[in-house]
Amino acid sequence: MIYVAGGFDGSRRHTSMERYDPNIDQWSMLGDMQTAREGAGLVVASGLIYCLGGYDGLNILNSVERYDPHTGHWTSVTPMATKRSGAGVALLNDHIYVVGGFDGVSHLDSVEVYNIRTDYWTTVASMTTPRCYVGATVLRGRLYAIAGYDGNSLLSSIECYDPVIDSWEVVTSMATQRCDAGVCVLREK
Repeated sequence: MIYVAGGFDGSRRHTSMERYDPNIDQWSMLGDMQTAREGAGLVVASGLIYCLGGYDGLNILNSVERYDPHTGHWTSVTPMATKRSGAGVALLNDHIYVVGGFDGVSHLDSVEVYNIRTDYWTTVASMTTPRCYVGATVLRGRLYAIAGYDGNSLLSSIECYDPVIDSWEVVTSMATQRCDAGVCVLREK
């Protein structure tokens, strides 16, 4: 199943979530979030969908909502410490990492980590560069922050976070600067 939550249609932000079932080639409307948002992060952890941060048209958000596909309901969970839109989001070791973004004033280098078992946020080491509209993914037990925008320039650099030593390092750069890029990992055999 493919889930799409929130977003902007050119005139308003959405609370709605839709699900696509490729087996029957059909879209279904699901329960609405409590807050309309665009620029939010969406990630699956332990069979639940988390929608984090974003922008409601007036404010950058730090709120987090969790969707249970079995009940069809959204629930608010502990908000992030920092308001963020355009942040990168990824799941690493059963923790949700939220990297960078924009808080309405500054492009962020900070990183927050959500423990899905305790409903508690912590901060870890900041990235070496502020990044908004940043891609995030996990490979071989490490978190990657890919490209983005630092408030002045589009970025081509890629940073890697090692959770064992709580440290970021720039590991490479792409040939092209970019932000808002799609990022995925194709599992190795």
